Amino acid sequence: MTSDPARGAGGAPPAAQAHDPTAIAIRFGVLGGLLASAFVVLPPLLSPGGGGRLTDYAGMMVAMLAVFFGSRAIGVVHPSLTYGRRAVLGTTIVVVASTIVGLSLYALYARLRPTLLAERYADYEARVRASGQPAERVAAELERLAAQEVQYLDPAFQALGTAGTLAFFGIVLALYSAWRWRVAQRLLREGRPGVRPPEA
Repeated sequence: MTSDPARGAGGAPPAAQAHDPTAIAIRFGVLGGLLASAFVVLPPLLSPGGGGRLTDYAGMMVAMLAVFFGSRAIGVVHPSLTYGRRAVLGTTIVVVASTIVGLSLYALYARLRPTLLAERYADYEARVRASGQPAERVAAELERLAAQEVQYLDPAFQALGTAGTLAFFGIVLALYSAWRWRVAQRLLREGRPGVRPPEA
């Protein structure tokens, strides 16, 4: 395989490489993963009480947007791709983004702020004790919480759990996006009035 600076690796023009569907998927996956990681990692680093479910959900939404817009960009450049190919590319975006988020969270929990999980666990335990619920319910909730303490305080388990949740919902969205494009293309071929391409 030869490499020409004017044409890129293997003699392929740089423009063609930039429009390669796999390259587009990876770019959107990396972008979504980095932006999502900023939402879930920076707040706990910048503020002792920062972060939590709200910023975690915001990060997941950012990653979902990367899947949506990445699938749309692939459809604009390559409108004739099959459903299976489109689904694989959408899943590629999800896998890349989820991997980056998972690694970022592990770095946060294990290296950047190793006391964070213990602090959150203690805060939740304190809120259960101060909830004002009947003593039996408080005891049952504390018992349930204690049974999950090992997993709750494990950086790898928590990072993998968040990344896995993101991957699950992201793949569902990727499959839906591929199906939506397939239906729209079929209706366009049939000449249905009022039907626009999905990217429009």
